[in-house]
Amino acid sequence: MKNPALGAAVVATAAPQIWADELGQRVYAFALRAIKLTDRLPEKRAASRILGSQLVRSATSVAANYEEARGAVSRPDFVFKLSLAYKECRESVLWLCLIRDAEIVRPTRMAAIIAEALELRAIFGTSLKTARQRRRTT
Repeated sequence: MKNPALGAAVVATAAPQIWADELGQRVYAFALRAIKLTDRLPEKRAASRILGSQLVRSATSVAANYEEARGAVSRPDFVFKLSLAYKECRESVLWLCLIRDAEIVRPTRMAAIIAEALELRAIFGTSLKTARQRRRTT
């Protein structure tokens, strides 16, 4: 299912949503899309296995570290976990672009997930900047 306001897939499952916020839903959907993408990569190409494995690790780490940030016990802990989510998102963009540019998957099929990764990276970058500024003023 696609939420037109977000331009991204919204997770539709029978299980109750555990995310109280839209960003949590987006990072979960992003990780899920990355998993499904890697499951469809051609098995005959060695690069598919390597890039796919790296993408799954980084994309699922974005979701995991965001969830950890939401449960942070202190502001420094929050900033640290959020910075990990940001770094993993940057890494995910790299793997997605390599998959696209190596022509493992057609560029047109990669456009939406790369756009979502770039949006998430921008959101995490802005949030991290704000969190760091607040940390200095408190």
